[in-house]
Amino acid sequence: RGGERAHTPRRTLGGNVMAGNPAYDLLPALLALGARLVFAVPRGGEAVAAGSAADLPPGLLARIEIPLAAERRFVLERAYKPVISLAVAVERSGGTLAGRAAVGCAHAWPVALPLDIGNAADFVALAGRAAEMAQDFAVRLPEPAGDLAASAAYRRHLAEVLLRRALMRIAGS
Repeated sequence: RGGERAHTPRRTLGGNVMAGNPAYDLLPALLALGARLVFAVPRGGEAVAAGSAADLPPGLLARIEIPLAAERRFVLERAYKPVISLAVAVERSGGTLAGRAAVGCAHAWPVALPLDIGNAADFVALAGRAAEMAQDFAVRLPEPAGDLAASAAYRRHLAEVLLRRALMRIAGS
């Protein structure tokens, strides 16, 4: 119309995180990256949510802190939505590797768990342990939702398969 600008919806990182939609991709990605969600709380000060999305503190999301790593590899798999999405981050700090994986779409909130990397000292060594790590992760996951999109058992199985594939990609990149 005339000189009016068309309305363009605006999207924000904070809105994506706070919407609480388990199908959104940002929160699993942030959890896999070890991000801290810092909230300004009603009576002053701050509260931090780190490692879990289920218990976000009341308040206004003030900032998102993603820790730096000397070397980090990240995979976000979202091709199987709305059944499941998976974010995986493996990083080297000093001479050791550490990693986290987060599952979206399968629970009321994304779920993140540390990966049992053992003594793998380089990314290539992950290939030899990918199947074992993925199986361990799938066993430790809380019970996924079962609905019209997929059963709980299928979501758990898919989490294992997708994590194994992601670790193989990380090992080969």
